[in-house]
Amino acid sequence: MNFVADESVERPITLALVRLGYEVWEVAVHAPGVSDVEVLMLTRGRNAVLITADKDFGDLIFLAREKVSGVILLRLRGLPLDLMVARSVEAIESHRGALEGSFFVVTPRQIRVRPLPGK
Repeated sequence: MNFVADESVERPITLALVRLGYEVWEVAVHAPGVSDVEVLMLTRGRNAVLITADKDFGDLIFLAREKVSGVILLRLRGLPLDLMVARSVEAIESHRGALEGSFFVVTPRQIRVRPLPGK
């Protein structure tokens, strides 16, 4: 599975996913400073699922109807970094088959799943 990690994603999360064998393209490394719409274009072009901590992507997808394969919104601010990494990896690993076509919101206590518009 391919992921695009938005600049808002902590680098240890992307590194942990790479160690597990996932392909993760990091915006912060390859295209820093691009707009959210450009991030979605890059994500579509890579046929990837977006990982972000930026709530603005919800508006772009549900209100502006921007297309994307899937989104994982990490709402983990305030957790120690090692717990953020563990929670992110656990959420992705345990829902791997459902990531495409869905908007996932990962919090310290729960995972909310919503189908993407048109899915």
